[in-house]
Amino acid sequence: VAAEILSVKRPEDLRRAAELTFNGEVVGFPFNGIFGLFSNLDIPQAAESILVAKNRPVDKKLIVVALPEYVDEVVDFSKSHYSKEALKAAWTDKESVHALGMILPASFGTPVHMRQITNRETALESRTLQDKITANHYNPLSRFREFMASWMTRVRSKEMVPSIDLGTVLIIWTEYPPLRYTMECFRELGGKAWVGTSSNKNGQATDWRFPELVTDFLYDVAALVED
Repeated sequence: VAAEILSVKRPEDLRRAAELTFNGEVVGFPFNGIFGLFSNLDIPQAAESILVAKNRPVDKKLIVVALPEYVDEVVDFSKSHYSKEALKAAWTDKESVHALGMILPASFGTPVHMRQITNRETALESRTLQDKITANHYNPLSRFREFMASWMTRVRSKEMVPSIDLGTVLIIWTEYPPLRYTMECFRELGGKAWVGTSSNKNGQATDWRFPELVTDFLYDVAALVED
């Protein structure tokens, strides 16, 4: 099935792109000069679909695209040298910044499949802790109640927990009006952020023009948005 052809010039098309990505479909979207493939950050299968469309190995890392005002949903700024306010100012400065990517400490709001953790034991420990948190949340009588009570006491007192490393996440933003409008529509639907990467087949150059995007991905994604 061929992808839907949409345009940044039609607000209804941008809303359609937001709807498709919210539902986990992959959309080719302009990113202020180049094109990328994007979908819903919180759906692991969406990330896999992006990699499949690119013919890219499934162990390759992807990026996060989030509105600057909500970036703290996926970043733990308590472990960063940067503040949310400083990054927002940089990301929204149209005069000096075209597109800016930052590798930042991941928070529990970053899905496990997106965290870049190099130490396998640490990664497994992070997964175990999140499993414990989830189990306690949905089952108050679980055996994790005592653990969570102790852990939350330490968090509230701002005591460091050095054994927990959630890794990092690569976040990119560009203050491009069609992108902002689409992301705002995406959030209105209940989405948090996009997962994505450049729009090119593995090992090939990034698509800079819409015809190139069509040639590469017309039958691999749900929609292509023309700039």
